Amino acid sequence: IVQSISSPRGLGELTVEDILSQPYAGLRLEFVALRDISAGEEVFIDYERDWEKAWNSHVEEWDAGP
Repeated sequence: IVQSISSPRGLGELTVEDILSQPYAGLRLEFVALRDISAGEEVFIDYERDWEKAWNSHVEEWDAGP
């Protein structure tokens, strides 16, 4: 788990107010391994074409609002 908001509690335990009080917008990514990963082993992520299609669709439809 990559967490960009520092908290003595887990990120999932923060309230909306806790998150909104941060000086920046954080990012959280969770990865699930299909097998054990050895110490020092590199991890590669293959997004494949489906991800690229979904991303392009998101970019075309994104509306940041007012």
